[in-house]
Amino acid sequence: MKTRVPKGFSLERAEVAQRLLSTRVKAYDDFEEPIKLVGGADVAWRGDNAVGCITLHEFPSLTMVGVSTATVKSSFPYIPTFLSFREVKPLMAALEKLPVRPTVLFVNGQGLAHPRRLGLASHLGVVADIPTIGVAQGVLCGRAERPLEGVGFVELVDEVTGEVIGYLYRSDERFKPICISVGHRVSLETALRLTMSCIRRGIKLPIPLHSAHVEATKEARRLHVD
Repeated sequence: MKTRVPKGFSLERAEVAQRLLSTRVKAYDDFEEPIKLVGGADVAWRGDNAVGCITLHEFPSLTMVGVSTATVKSSFPYIPTFLSFREVKPLMAALEKLPVRPTVLFVNGQGLAHPRRLGLASHLGVVADIPTIGVAQGVLCGRAERPLEGVGFVELVDEVTGEVIGYLYRSDERFKPICISVGHRVSLETALRLTMSCIRRGIKLPIPLHSAHVEATKEARRLHVD
């Protein structure tokens, strides 16, 4: 069945936009050190209402010191590989409400580990000009360099070029691996290191991202849906 897209929206033009924006991604460290604040970004849905949430955490303690949410009405459908066009707006709205920005922001989505090298983390990072790391709970493209057994990480490589586009990482044998990739203004090595340093025992995702998911879900449940 053909995917229904909003009136006036062209998937072909969206692909071109993704490829153009991907050329602006900085896959190297470009942020102020030492890191004092890290953040998490996630979106929860209730009907056509998208709740964007950004949490702020002190680093390295990961104590949550702030949270911002913004609700945006949207009828844009879920279209694989075009998630950012659905979720970047509520995240931008939540980000703009923050009194201070995190040094690095974990985003629930892909970064460069995307067919057109522009997942949600990279899209948000470029348009908001903020260092981001993509952390997703599945692989959108690429293959693991080798099977990941037990706790640890393996490189995720592009099946055509052989380029390393991310890491699969598992902190606990009870969990499925998460996919870590460059968002914007953060190198792949730093993305892996920071993700590992922000995960705590018994929790699959980095604490800022876990908190953003909890807070976004909580806010979405408060919404009235006709």
